[in-house]
Amino acid sequence: MNESGQTGWVAFHERRKASGRLPRWPNETMVRILFGNDYLAHLPSLPPGSRVLDVGCGFGQNLLPFVDRGLESVGVEIDPQIVKVAREIAVERELPLRFEEGSNRAIPFPDDSFDLVVSIDTLHYEQTGENARLALREFARVLKPDGALYISTIGPEHDMYARAEKFSDGRFRVQNYDFRDGQVMYSFDTEQGLAKALSESFTVVETARSIQRLMRSNLDFLLAVAQRKRR
Repeated sequence: MNESGQTGWVAFHERRKASGRLPRWPNETMVRILFGNDYLAHLPSLPPGSRVLDVGCGFGQNLLPFVDRGLESVGVEIDPQIVKVAREIAVERELPLRFEEGSNRAIPFPDDSFDLVVSIDTLHYEQTGENARLALREFARVLKPDGALYISTIGPEHDMYARAEKFSDGRFRVQNYDFRDGQVMYSFDTEQGLAKALSESFTVVETARSIQRLMRSNLDFLLAVAQRKRR
């Protein structure tokens, strides 16, 4: 993410905090896949004492299902002001959450720290395919042996991608969308492309796609759950 994009996200979080209109529910698709019994051939095991990391955690709402199960839940965000907002919300709601500054490619924890890493709609902020793959390697680095990754990233029918200027190498420039206009991002475009990138650092890769045609917008995400390769 470039500097202007980071500044835009800081302003977004500050506005939402000031308005009091904060998200209170986790990502529905994540909950369905990770806690349902009918979607994965290899459901990640999260026994008591497991540690969960959300990279690009925003306000922290996607950690709530793990807190509810008594798991140690940690979030990482790219800017210290966003981290500050998330910490304030956790204190106000009396939630046992920890937040630290970091990014997709620079997670501030040692190797083999977590049982599950969650990355919801942040990978496409990497501006090149190489950076996206470096991010996936970083996710694998902080996972324990046999730890799992849940990831979602933008798909080709998402309004933000559909309106964007596309480049031949998978990059796209956001336009006519919102405060992210002008930012260059990266898309794997297909489930197969995402699976191939994941296979460098993960095994037992299961992919899916979620498309929602809503009243005023179309949403499209590529999804995957993968197990870390043993080093």
